Amino acid sequence: MHKESDFEQSIEQSLLLHGDYVKSDPLAFDKKLAIFPDEVIAFVQDTQPELWERFSALNNRNAKAVLIESLVRELRTKGMLSILRSGYMCFHTGKMDVHSYGKRESLSA
Repeated sequence: MHKESDFEQSIEQSLLLHGDYVKSDPLAFDKKLAIFPDEVIAFVQDTQPELWERFSALNNRNAKAVLIESLVRELRTKGMLSILRSGYMCFHTGKMDVHSYGKRESLSA
């Protein structure tokens, strides 16, 4: 008899081996914010380095915290689907583009 957990593990393995997915550490998930903060920061740094440089310069040592707070506020206001489709403006530094994934997708256990 097949179990749903076996099916989930099979899908996960397939994505990890053939889908360019990266397995995240479940302990890195911030339950209060409902995101992986370090993954968000790494994604923006990797996919939008010029924007990250400007954003970091404007926010000095708080760039990571400001970005996460801004994203969470936008997610609560507009919802995930809207943000994934269109990105969002983050303190007039430019559009944070969160829908051009490239190879930064992540799969959590």
